[in-house]
Amino acid sequence: MVVSRGPVDWKSTLNLPKTEFSMRADLARREPEWLARWAKERQYERLLETRLREEAPEYVLHDGPPYATGAIHYGTALNKVLKDIVVRSQLIMGRRAVFRPGWDCHGLPIEHQVEKNLAKDDRALDAVAFRERCQEHALKFVDVMRTEFKRLGCVGNWDDPYLTLAKDYEATIARQLAGFVDKGLVYRDKKPVHWCFVHRTALAEAEVEYDDHSSPSIYVRFPIVGDVGKADPRLRDQRAAFVIWTTTPWTLPANLAVVANPELDYVAIPRNGEYLIVAAGLAEAFLAATGIVAPQESWIPIARDGLRALEGMTYTPPFPRPTADAKRDYRLWFARHATLEAGTGLVHTAPGHGAEDYVVGREHGLEIFAPVDQHGRFTDDVAESVPNLRGMKVFDANPIIVDFLSGAGWLLNQPGEKVQHQYPQCWRCHNPIIFRATEQWFARLGEADDETSLRHRALAEIERTQWIPSWGRNRIHGMIDSRPDWCLSRQRVWGVPIPAFRCKSCGKDLLDSKVIEHVADIFAREGSNTWFSRPAAELLPSPVPTCACGGRDFDKQNDIVDVWFESGASQYSASLIGSRYSADTVIA
Repeated sequence: MVVSRGPVDWKSTLNLPKTEFSMRADLARREPEWLARWAKERQYERLLETRLREEAPEYVLHDGPPYATGAIHYGTALNKVLKDIVVRSQLIMGRRAVFRPGWDCHGLPIEHQVEKNLAKDDRALDAVAFRERCQEHALKFVDVMRTEFKRLGCVGNWDDPYLTLAKDYEATIARQLAGFVDKGLVYRDKKPVHWCFVHRTALAEAEVEYDDHSSPSIYVRFPIVGDVGKADPRLRDQRAAFVIWTTTPWTLPANLAVVANPELDYVAIPRNGEYLIVAAGLAEAFLAATGIVAPQESWIPIARDGLRALEGMTYTPPFPRPTADAKRDYRLWFARHATLEAGTGLVHTAPGHGAEDYVVGREHGLEIFAPVDQHGRFTDDVAESVPNLRGMKVFDANPIIVDFLSGAGWLLNQPGEKVQHQYPQCWRCHNPIIFRATEQWFARLGEADDETSLRHRALAEIERTQWIPSWGRNRIHGMIDSRPDWCLSRQRVWGVPIPAFRCKSCGKDLLDSKVIEHVADIFAREGSNTWFSRPAAELLPSPVPTCACGGRDFDKQNDIVDVWFESGASQYSASLIGSRYSADTVIA
């Protein structure tokens, strides 16, 4: 017999846990409720107040601030969550964990964004109006990013962040600069620096990226003036030339010297009644690159003593300057940066367009000559022998220079040859940059073995610091040990001005710690916009300083300080990071 049964409720046969959680997240409705509850309960603030009453040990995490240029992204989100983990873990361990978030509000990234958003009619804004636009942009994205960080659940004093555009912060920056000046660490000089001619400013090393780039590859002969027989008797009364290789033809109009390495072997290779001098270790590669045929038995080896005998030997440059110094310019000198890595072992040297070139120029009293303006165009100082270069952008001039060298017999390889290599570019606009000598303010780092120098002190602090991961120590130690003096100045307007003046009578710079302290007091009351809105007379203290020439009438200078200096100044204002000058942990 078949018994008919109704449907079985299998669900009732299972022992399932019961929960009040909704089956749907419903985040669009619930997230605002969570945020409102967190704001109302003030758990972090109340916990800090309790720990303060309990006299709990304090722990300060210093926030390496993000740029206020847009919404948060994976990098900024990860960074802030890592900081939140540190803060919360210290709270769990019973400490009063202080975290005051901050934002970098000055600098080129914000200027770049504002410039992109400006209408055509607004491109002629004066400095004050443009700075106001930059401030609006920065504060807008401070609010955007703060809201988004709160949504991540990160704790902190979100209603009281530190901002580099705040008046007290700007005053702190100026006062720290005054401290550098008071210790004799700041000087002005004309040196080659990374220069972006799109943004018309010097760049810090951290603002430079490298990418593949195609550059001209040229071998150029520089005919030697005089008898090279003192290098080897077989060369007596023979025509000879130094051979250089370069990927920057546009720097040849600024050439003032050729450099050889006294520790390398050189040879003289015959070609068309002239001996071409190159490093022995690169001779085969040179012949292959130029197509010159010269059997090795025809080469004349030059002994190292013979090479040294050529020091100071004059040559004829392809672009001689009318104002050249006959006693110093266009001579052979020695330095160890001429290597066998590439080229000919002889380096074309333009003191205004290279760091090592600059050192050679200083050692031998050469002019730091750079006939290129802020837009990357040749000035009227370029050699008159090629007048059509004037006003031309340097990269556009490369093929014209190569064609000129080829037509005049200077070029040894075929025009149009290229080399693919890593080349520096601006981190914001991603355009190639140049080395260009300009007047800048520098911080003197000094020698590592000088206990009073900034470099020595920085290296000592690196040794005292615990680095996570440990390899970070080697990386930063190497950077500080070898880096050149710090270029502090930038040719932009959105930042804290360097309170420097210039005497109208003699042109001498005035950068005085007491004057800077006076300007810092003005910044603390009114903000740094006053530098751009007031005349110099209203920014100088009373009585007005007297220049060495007796003049008391000054102009303002227009450089701003590097934003990395701004970031470094944060620890010196107790109100910025907590109740003391140093932090227990810094996460950049």
